[in-house]
Amino acid sequence: MVEKQPDREPDGNFPTFQTWVNKATSWIGGTNSACFDAKGRRCRIGGDMMRARDEGAFPVYYWFGEGDETPAQQRKSQRLAAKRRKWA
Repeated sequence: MVEKQPDREPDGNFPTFQTWVNKATSWIGGTNSACFDAKGRRCRIGGDMMRARDEGAFPVYYWFGEGDETPAQQRKSQRLAAKRRKWA
């Protein structure tokens, strides 16, 4: 199953695997984000990120509020993401 990336600019990216390891929790943790590698493949778990690393598919881009939640949960996640961007 191929998933389609959101039809807007990404909210950010992880330029390297090591950046993802070090920053994923603080940058996107709890924000219902969707991540896609440079080849357009959805990255849901660490194994997907390792595949992107091994296949040279970084940067991995992320979009806030585009994950697998209900619409109400997505709105809440987008509000949290906006607060995180403001604090950064």
